[in-house]
Amino acid sequence: MGGMGALALYLKNPGKYRSVSCFSPISHPTNMEWGRNAFEQYLGSVEAGNGYDPTLLVSDYFGPKTKILFDQGSHDKFLANLQPEKFLDAAHKAGLEVLYNFREGYGHDYFYVASFIENHIEFHSRYLNA
Repeated sequence: MGGMGALALYLKNPGKYRSVSCFSPISHPTNMEWGRNAFEQYLGSVEAGNGYDPTLLVSDYFGPKTKILFDQGSHDKFLANLQPEKFLDAAHKAGLEVLYNFREGYGHDYFYVASFIENHIEFHSRYLNA
């Protein structure tokens, strides 16, 4: 839940963080069976999970309009469930710029993150050194 958690923390705390990035996040968990089941079991209801769903959170976002770095592998075996297009559409409607990298041939694994982590470090360093 790294990417989903990063997005949720950023979007729930406007202005607290200078930057955010994610690798293959679960973008809209309340809109998929696995996510609904998890929220039912852990939080008692799907509605309780709304406050952790990045797509729902970005739709209501009112904070600073900083860029979001979002990486996704084209060969991610979970891609259909991650629903990045839902997040991207909601972010666009909210006026947030998402730097979306769809990495051809990459999956949902260590090699994928290791291949592009330097890009994320450089992205964050621009905001931390500002």
